[in-house]
Amino acid sequence: MFALGVIIAIGSAIAFAILGALTLWGGWITLSRELPIHFVSAGVSSGTRIGTLVMVGAPLLVTGVFGLLAGWRILMVAFGLG
Repeated sequence: MFALGVIIAIGSAIAFAILGALTLWGGWITLSRELPIHFVSAGVSSGTRIGTLVMVGAPLLVTGVFGLLAGWRILMVAFGLG
């Protein structure tokens, strides 16, 4: 049973880490490629641009980092390190 729990924990750690990394990667693509296109076509002010970057970027950053940290913590527990 212990080995089965370790295997399940390793699988969930990998899943969390992959989802965290994909969130950060997708957020980077969105912030660097997609938003500037819409900013230029809409002609928005700098305050709106900064607000949009913060309101989109902050949740993406927090979600991605927490996903990576959760994967790391689960992996530590699986190997009995924490």
